[in-house]
Amino acid sequence: MKKFKVEELSDSLSTLGLIKGDLLLVHNSLFNFGIPSDCSISEVPSKIFNALQSTIGVEGTIAVPTFNFDFCKGLPFNNQETPSKNMGVFSEFVRRYPQAKRSKHPMQSIAVVGSRTDFIIENDTESSFSPDGPFDRLKALNGKILLLGAGFNSVSMIHWVEEKYEVPYRYWKTFKGTYIDKNISSERSYKMYVRSMEINPLLKLYSIEKELNRKNKLLETQIGSGSIKVFAIRDFISIAEDFIARNPYYFVSNLPNFEKL
Repeated sequence: MKKFKVEELSDSLSTLGLIKGDLLLVHNSLFNFGIPSDCSISEVPSKIFNALQSTIGVEGTIAVPTFNFDFCKGLPFNNQETPSKNMGVFSEFVRRYPQAKRSKHPMQSIAVVGSRTDFIIENDTESSFSPDGPFDRLKALNGKILLLGAGFNSVSMIHWVEEKYEVPYRYWKTFKGTYIDKNISSERSYKMYVRSMEINPLLKLYSIEKELNRKNKLLETQIGSGSIKVFAIRDFISIAEDFIARNPYYFVSNLPNFEKL
């Protein structure tokens, strides 16, 4: 596996247009960069976090997805203790960071650190992507998406577009269960726009990346065997909306050809 320097990764952040006060929604797959040569593997998340904070300053904000779908299976959700699942080691680092706060949704939460934290997570909406929910607030604040070794298929903001247009390969479902917040337990219900298992849609979002590149709306650099990419949330949404407005199945890769036309 290729080696990389975390210091090199940190130095590249300012070359990607990140500035003081930026709001970043970070998706990560740090192992795609390779093996760090200037620190231990366990130190990588903290070094990247410190580099991001240094770049965007105290006036900036870092958000990460901390999704966990065990609530769908009837398991209790503890806002402070339930870990994220399959969201990457950087997301878990931020979730556990002492100053981090987590949004309320038990299945599709985000953890946030920085100046805009309270505004982003203050509303307890039925869906994380509802109007004035956490993802909607990220969009309203003109945030940026930062992909740290992660590909475009990991960009969770696509669900905001899917819900707005009520794409036919998903449907609303309500989940009820035990919710624990600051050691207080209650029974709550939340909604999620879940996949239709008749289709079991597999999304491919790389056409959005191609369009962002064509419009010069994406900045990218290579580190080790991985890449770092930055683009505006609003630009991502605008392009995704154009595609879905033309064809609600546009991003679904596993449909018969006649349904893609």
